[in-house]
Amino acid sequence: MSDFLADFVPIEQFAKNVRKHVRTVYRWMDEVDGLPFTELGNQRLIHPPTAHAWLMQRMRQQNPTRHRRRRR
Repeated sequence: MSDFLADFVPIEQFAKNVRKHVRTVYRWMDEVDGLPFTELGNQRLIHPPTAHAWLMQRMRQQNPTRHRRRRR
């Protein structure tokens, strides 16, 4: 039998992989539409492919009119 939790990583490892502090990851998880995670006992685990999809949904497009210089 294969390890079905092999695709999950602890929060500390995930934070290191995305180069963010662990507290930042916890804040992401506490948002209304926050970072998905699963709890196994007292351990919270992140599924990286799901986290990647969550991050991709949060991408913003630059407003092209905002950074345009005014002509004099």
